[in-house]
Amino acid sequence: MVSTNVSDMTITEYLDKIPAILYEPRIEPDLSANPIITVKWQPLPDFGLDPTLIGLVVKLADYGEGGH
Repeated sequence: MVSTNVSDMTITEYLDKIPAILYEPRIEPDLSANPIITVKWQPLPDFGLDPTLIGLVVKLADYGEGGH
């Protein structure tokens, strides 16, 4: 996850104009009753980040064993 000082509305408007490209939904009944949707590609906009990346907050998460 990347955190910026850009409003949620600005990001939502951007994503509405340039949506993500998705992989085909996967059906994995052992994991989920719903199709699993994964993102293949999502362009990252330039919302005026400082080129030195000062103030950029990046958070990583691993949900690989989240169901166990």
